[in-house]
Amino acid sequence: MLDKQYAQGKNYNDRFPESCPTESFDTPENKGQVLESNSEVLLKLVCNLLYSWTEPLFHLVNEMSALQGDTSAMLSKAREIRAKFGELRVGVKVILNKIGEKDNEIYVAWSGLPSLQSSNEDIRGFAFFNLIRCLVRDSHRINTYLEVLKYRMIHQNNC
Repeated sequence: MLDKQYAQGKNYNDRFPESCPTESFDTPENKGQVLESNSEVLLKLVCNLLYSWTEPLFHLVNEMSALQGDTSAMLSKAREIRAKFGELRVGVKVILNKIGEKDNEIYVAWSGLPSLQSSNEDIRGFAFFNLIRCLVRDSHRINTYLEVLKYRMIHQNNC
């Protein structure tokens, strides 16, 4: 949706992306590493990924209203994602507490707000594009980790 409405002709895909809010996290790089990871480690990683998106999602929703054109569909989706991340965060914390693990949230301060609020339309557009690209990447990671954890629970670690 963002590509069609805001990135047409801007070659955002050809630009070197800015770093993501979770770039510094040590995450498994492939399926094998995910499967070798301890369940508690994956659960903590999910928690940390979710916490790291709290501020960027807040600003994404707030700044989206400044975009030109009809942003209602994107704004609605961004709000929905922010709410789902919040629900997941609460659920993961409950699970961590039940298994006796501390939910020591580790997240890096997000430095992308100035670009997202830039008066330069191109800089602002690329910041939105990059942030959404990062969000998609991390959403896939979170989904993968949760799917592995679900499989392990269902099959009692016989995978």
